[in-house]
Amino acid sequence: MKRFFKYLFYPIEALLFALFVLIGFLLPFAWGSKAGALLTGFLGPKLSRINQIIRRNFELSGLKFSPQEQPILIKKMWENLGRTFFEYVRLPFQDPFAKDSLYEMEGLEHIDMLLKNKQPGLLFSAHYGNWELGTYVAQKRGLKIAQITRFLNNPLVRFFVNKVHERVARKVIPKGAEGAKQIIKELKKGHSVSMLADQKMNDGMAVPFFGRDAMTASAFAKMALKFNCPLIPFQVIRLEGVRCKIIYYPPLSVPQTGNVQEKKLDLLTQMNQHIESWIEDHPEQWFWVHRRWPKELYKKGTINDST
Repeated sequence: MKRFFKYLFYPIEALLFALFVLIGFLLPFAWGSKAGALLTGFLGPKLSRINQIIRRNFELSGLKFSPQEQPILIKKMWENLGRTFFEYVRLPFQDPFAKDSLYEMEGLEHIDMLLKNKQPGLLFSAHYGNWELGTYVAQKRGLKIAQITRFLNNPLVRFFVNKVHERVARKVIPKGAEGAKQIIKELKKGHSVSMLADQKMNDGMAVPFFGRDAMTASAFAKMALKFNCPLIPFQVIRLEGVRCKIIYYPPLSVPQTGNVQEKKLDLLTQMNQHIESWIEDHPEQWFWVHRRWPKELYKKGTINDST
């Protein structure tokens, strides 16, 4: 019976998704972004169960947000999500290098280095600002880049999302064992791969994140060591409205001593430290809804100061 209702819900979910996509296409870019902010800024704060996770994440992070600050941060986070979604559907029509571009860019020399050396790179970021922009700008710069993403359960919505994704990145790679094989193929071809590295990965490595161990996807660190690929962080900061700033940072420092596991842990620690610093700078721009730490820490009364 549950399966029946699930498949019954799929077309309804797809129709709602298609409606939002249509609105995003029909409205001017800035208007669509604003509409998304108003919609999610109104609905998001009413999702009490999800907002409980957000508040728990506030506590677990150790960042001190007052009771007055928390609802403001939550509302701004939901507004950023709405903006990012409505901008996402029109993103393939934006020229980041036009004279009247909405985007500021720093660190493009790190992308140009990959192009000049005809070398594959591994780019990572977080669900932060308009997170799709970093991959898109790199592709428009000339980089042949694939993007790792979690394929949605609803096959109809997945079709729509992947069609947009394929214009943001050259190729979409699913997370998981099959995705790992595709990453290797891309790197062997000299192509780059991007990933959002801020979600829990149960089969990853325990790496400190805001002082608490969090299961962190280790594939990028493993591939960086195996293929000698630069591991490049990128941050997308929402400045005002649809205006954003994309920063590509220098490649992570690869440890020269230690065994493979120790080197992987070093790289993953650096990755998490970058993401931590971005969140500290603009906490309202990170998508706080993921259970980033072990599930037992989300049970009432289980927070403590141990890692």
